[in-house]
Amino acid sequence: ATKISKLNADCTKVVDGPHWIDYGGEKRAPEGPHLFKKDGWYYHTMAASGGIYDGHHQLIARSKNVLGPYEASPHNPFIAQMDPKASIQHQGHAKLVKTQNGEWWALYLCQRRLHGFSTLGRETGLDRVDWQADGWPLINGGKGPSETSTSPALPFTPQENLRSDEFSAEKTSLPWQWVRNPSPEAFSLTERPGFLRLHGATTPVNAEHARHILLQREVSHRYTATTRLEFKPRPGDEAGLLCYYDSSCHIKFALTDKN
Repeated sequence: ATKISKLNADCTKVVDGPHWIDYGGEKRAPEGPHLFKKDGWYYHTMAASGGIYDGHHQLIARSKNVLGPYEASPHNPFIAQMDPKASIQHQGHAKLVKTQNGEWWALYLCQRRLHGFSTLGRETGLDRVDWQADGWPLINGGKGPSETSTSPALPFTPQENLRSDEFSAEKTSLPWQWVRNPSPEAFSLTERPGFLRLHGATTPVNAEHARHILLQREVSHRYTATTRLEFKPRPGDEAGLLCYYDSSCHIKFALTDKN
């Protein structure tokens, strides 16, 4: 079940609720509920269920009253992968949007598998939504996420990530992400123009706790990555190239004080 509360006009205070609402259907570990109104119906959707691994799916329900009772869609699950061999798995958390051309689209999380693993993490999928005569939406005819799909007929400005970065700007470019919030004194792009300078920790730490991990997301299952390093390590220091999944799962190629 889901809780729903009414807010005041400027969304600073709860003025009614919370109320429990049930949206029916089989569900486990529901999360991420959302609500929108269309043609007099309140659609309670984005209720991702089933955990984050095999069986992850999404349900949808509707009611004429915002507090319910809600009826589950006869087409549920709203989005689910029925083919265990498909490359796209673990989809859910779809958000529905209507374009200025009157088309409806669903933006959702998913994972692409290779040899049983999803090393690229959670990615973003986009699928067309078709509204049925009975007032219920379907994605890809109820067959689950599309492996290939057309794009919306909208103005499109692609963002091309840098294939190489010489660190000549005053800020790190968009593709770079810190694993943890960096300390301002921990790095600099201006102390030595054309270089990213990282200041090591005062005491040795491993990759599980290091604050200086700067990464780009993997966007392909096959790629080449190189780095150039100028480094004079102290005892316990190490720096280099890191293939990072999380704090307990990574591969590092590092220069250390032991060469």
